[in-house]
Amino acid sequence: MFTHLNNSSVTISRPTETNTALGVSESLTTVFTNLACRLTPPKGGEKKQWGKTQRYVDYVMYSAIVDIRQGDRVTYSNDTYEILDISTIRERGNFLRILLSLGK
Repeated sequence: MFTHLNNSSVTISRPTETNTALGVSESLTTVFTNLACRLTPPKGGEKKQWGKTQRYVDYVMYSAIVDIRQGDRVTYSNDTYEILDISTIRERGNFLRILLSLGK
């Protein structure tokens, strides 16, 4: 990936579930801090669909290939985004293309 195109840095957190006396509790564990990436707005009305459920894409994120998973959270500028989709791009270097949606 052309690292000189990175325009942002983000924090990646992974939800973990713990069984407690009151049921299941979810907490976030930080996986990456200050991960260099490129954030771009979608080109227009991009959506990700699973069956009848649709979510609009708020950002497209490009980063080096690291251990990021669907279900992880991306924090950028005090907002937390959900990862909708991850794909590997093998053109001009290997990098990830990640679709983000502002958390509910």
